[in-house]
Amino acid sequence: MEGPVVDTPTQIRRRARLLAGWVLVGLAIAMWCALLGLPFLPFSVATRASIAVALLVVAEVIFWIGCVFLGPEIAARFKGLFRRFLPRKQPVAPPPVTPEAQSSPFHDGHPPR
Repeated sequence: MEGPVVDTPTQIRRRARLLAGWVLVGLAIAMWCALLGLPFLPFSVATRASIAVALLVVAEVIFWIGCVFLGPEIAARFKGLFRRFLPRKQPVAPPPVTPEAQSSPFHDGHPPR
């Protein structure tokens, strides 16, 4: 008959790191959700704007610190989600420079400086 399974210190540290990461990510999401109630607070517009900026910056920092605790595979998954919902425009490549233009002193269209 086998005895109880005992976790090694490495497994305990890993589990604690994962728990801390998920708590930080959850806290960041709660801070983002707090922004929805911000317009209804009885403060001036400038104060509410300052609170909103502070909440956004702190939530973003806490979120990515939580992702570091969770590991690179979870961070890559979150990045993939952001890229799926917020696609970036692909940069447009400049037209190729012809050999005639390269030999010209004004090959970039501007006189030399």
